[in-house]
Parts: sequence; structure tokens; C-alpha cells
Amino acid sequence: MSDEVILKTNFLLNIDFPLLREQKLALLDACDLVPDNVRHAFEGILGILDDIQDQAVDKYCLSPEVVFGHDGAWRK
Repeated sequence: MSDEVILKTNFLLNIDFPLLREQKLALLDACDLVPDNVRHAFEGILGILDDIQDQAVDKYCLSPEVVFGHDGAWRK
């Protein structure tokens, strides 16, 4: 296994996914309160966070319940 893969795995394993879900909700709520240019920036950040979650499950085999929560709402 390459050093890059090990670093990626360690990075993903150190993410507090419940906190990440709360932070994503806060960003989503804030999107309605800010100017369009800031909303677009928030949407880009949310997309990156979605990709991190998807990779944690799809590439690194973390449990979807841990990453997305028990209801799986982030996959919808």
C-alpha cells in the first residue's frame, strides 16, 4: 500500500462524522441567509464534504451508518 493511500485512510478515520453532519446542516441553513456569491461558495464546500463522505464509504469501507447517520439522509 502506498504512503498516499495510508495517509488518506488515516485522514478519513480521524473525521468526526456526526459533527460533520451537524456542520453540513448548519451550512445548508446558512445558504438561505447569505448573498448568492457566498451561497455558491457554501454549495461548493458542501459538495466537497459529500465527496469525502462518499469516499469514506465506497473506497475505505466505513459503515454508511457512521458516515451518513442511521437514517442515511445524506445519500438522498
